Amino acid sequence: MKKVVTILLILIFSLSVLCFPACHKREKEETNLPSLTASIKGDTISWEAFGGADHYSVKATMKDGISGYRIKVSGTSYVIPHKTAGDYLFTILAVNASGKSIASSTFSYHIGKGSSDDPIEISTADALLSITGSNEYKMERATIRTPIYYRLTSDIDLTGKEVTPIGNSSNHFRGVFDGNGHKITGLSFTKSNSDGIVGLFGVIDNAVVKNLTIEEGSIRFDRNSGVSGNALCYGLLVGSAISSFVDNCHVTGKVDILSDITTTGKYTLSAGGIVGRFNSGEITSSSFRGEVTSQYSQVYVGGLVGEAKGSSPTFTMVNCFADATVKGTATGYNVQSGVSNATARVGVLVGTATTVSRFASLVATGSATALTTRDGTDKSDITDGVFGNTPYNAKKASTAPIFNLFYLDTITKVAGTTSSLGSYESNVHPLSESELKQKASFLVTKDEETSYGLDFDTYWSITEGEYPALRGANGTTTPRPLELTISYDSEESSLSFALENTILPTIHPLLLDKKTEQFLGYKLRDLLSKLGIDPQTGSKITLTAEGMDPIEVEIINGKPDLYLVYAENTPLEGTPTLYSSYKIINSTALTTQELTGVTKLTITVNSPSDEEEK
Repeated sequence: MKKVVTILLILIFSLSVLCFPACHKREKEETNLPSLTASIKGDTISWEAFGGADHYSVKATMKDGISGYRIKVSGTSYVIPHKTAGDYLFTILAVNASGKSIASSTFSYHIGKGSSDDPIEISTADALLSITGSNEYKMERATIRTPIYYRLTSDIDLTGKEVTPIGNSSNHFRGVFDGNGHKITGLSFTKSNSDGIVGLFGVIDNAVVKNLTIEEGSIRFDRNSGVSGNALCYGLLVGSAISSFVDNCHVTGKVDILSDITTTGKYTLSAGGIVGRFNSGEITSSSFRGEVTSQYSQVYVGGLVGEAKGSSPTFTMVNCFADATVKGTATGYNVQSGVSNATARVGVLVGTATTVSRFASLVATGSATALTTRDGTDKSDITDGVFGNTPYNAKKASTAPIFNLFYLDTITKVAGTTSSLGSYESNVHPLSESELKQKASFLVTKDEETSYGLDFDTYWSITEGEYPALRGANGTTTPRPLELTISYDSEESSLSFALENTILPTIHPLLLDKKTEQFLGYKLRDLLSKLGIDPQTGSKITLTAEGMDPIEVEIINGKPDLYLVYAENTPLEGTPTLYSSYKIINSTALTTQELTGVTKLTITVNSPSDEEEK
């Protein structure tokens, strides 16, 4: 046995000695070679054919600087297959028939981790259409989803591409997508899917889509497009948004759903220029220019959003613009009785809004038309206006908080389903086309003080003779990162994570759901609940951080309500004021603790049994 081992060692040594000069010689030959004209876009390296080359060789060095591979390529391009985050080095060599390298080019390549500070970069159509959204982490008592962050690094042309919406009813997109100021062209849909939810993004959930432009997008569904069923959602950017945020997104194009089809029953369809249906969340600093036309049993059609609703958080629209021609036709009826089931809610901004936190700093031009093909339909079911429908009280007065709305005076109503705007009547301003193009028309007086109803310093601009335009400023509130350590039951069962560039409390990484009228932040009991921790009566929660006095509270009958907050809501027509740090607010004891300079916070939960043992 010893003889065999000795012989093997000698052979390995001999081969290594023989190989070393050859390898060294090849490495030497590959230096100081003529340059191969090449470029990299996204995950594809392309190069020009080099005279005298028999083939090409791609040499990859992995992030550890040691391992790698070399592959023969007959063409003049190579798609990088790696998905693991890190830094890579690729060398492309032109090789002649004798196997000698005659030209080279070298590229570094980085794959982001998918975090906020190192997002996955997207530069090609195929890469865009392959994104997923979130990671799941199994913890001792709970599963936490953390978002994958994506950033567009170039304009994308989807012309000729069969686009499958990003995210669907069984696999929601839960990431953060930053368009980074780039645009998407060539987006077109001519067939519906089994979900009945169509857009660049199908279903987004606790997600963020921001800083993106879609130019001349199109959804055109005729009788052969496969549209059928109930609760259908169509929008050029997003089909269905759940507890999500659309910010600084601008869309132009046309949506035309079954304009020549008559349907029966009570089936609903929601269609919008940007979002089809928005179930909780916010759309800010966004615009749509174009046409939205839909015909179905019951339709909710809007220039920006077709249907908007929600409970926690409710729906909010701030600093948005629509120049839209919107038309919805309801065709529903009961086949047996012949009674009409038709409902059409059509709005230049929103088709129907049933739960609203605020509409503020909005401009609407264009037209909204609601129709029905069914005789006997109640007029109250066929409504149009700036908003086709808003929530209202027993006296049919709108209860939607509306602030600084400016709209073309040929749009006959603000809220199609209401007789008045209640206490918000003085906050809306019908203007002629020429007035909408003059800055002075946007002066409003409140509490005897006159100021512009649109923020022309941050979010809006205007040139005399043209409609106001959005500047492209982000409208979301982003607090600074804070590392949290949660300890419960014992020191052994603790965990640590970061509230990393969160946008609002419904957003990552814990999918929290507390947003109050006073401030934006995290209700600590909700935070603990997401982690599978349920403090009982008698439990004590202690918050500690370097440079601050410990905060200790006891849970008694579910109290106190303790919040970790990062921003305060200004008046509803404004944007939240971001603190320079976090605050701890005890809304029961009415106390506030500033966390100035705190970057790490420890929350310790001691149950009553823990206290007794001590």
